[in-house]
Amino acid sequence: MAIQIDLKLFLFILIFYFFHQIEIYGLLLFFAFVHEMGHLLAGLLLGYEPDNLRISPIGISIRFKEKWKKQNQKMRKGSRRDFEEIVIAIAGPMTNLGIFCFCYLIGLQNTNLYYANLILALFNLLPIYPLDGGRILKSVGNLQWGKMKSWRVTHLVSNGFMIALSATFSIAILYYHNLGIVIMSVYLWGIVLHENRIYERKMKLYEQVEKYRIKEEQSGGKG
Repeated sequence: MAIQIDLKLFLFILIFYFFHQIEIYGLLLFFAFVHEMGHLLAGLLLGYEPDNLRISPIGISIRFKEKWKKQNQKMRKGSRRDFEEIVIAIAGPMTNLGIFCFCYLIGLQNTNLYYANLILALFNLLPIYPLDGGRILKSVGNLQWGKMKSWRVTHLVSNGFMIALSATFSIAILYYHNLGIVIMSVYLWGIVLHENRIYERKMKLYEQVEKYRIKEEQSGGKG
């Protein structure tokens, strides 16, 4: 399995260290790792092989090798792979929620351990692609409407929630004066804008395929 490290991680470490927030950042990264182990366990149980592990400023992400057989196993308008993607995506936040509930049961409320896992679970469940919530939305959309409409819905919902989240971040920055919130907001916008460029390329491809399909139908009808 290949391991990639985003060099911006070291910049984030320096910034959080300079502003005396390195402990909470380190705690969030640790439980982001635990979160990703939930994804890994779910993927392994479903028979997937890890292909790539990437360490970034906002955590760790694991990619699995594609199984084209499952891509070809149809389920409604999507495939079995879409259903399994939902299971893998939800496993991460459920891991954090499990730790959160355990902390509550043993009386560790009002601790960084308690809140770090709650924040990670809720943050990752936001329907912003490529967060877990966005991946779940897209996979559900694939099963319900097919890939083209699913991409469009995911794109609209993702950008809408990102705008709403930015407004929330702005209020939080004014109230808490926390530079970490600014950095995370900017970094997340960078990821979303990157996904928007991928979306635009995919839509152009879908439109070309659709035009070709219509042209083929018309030429076939004339014959």
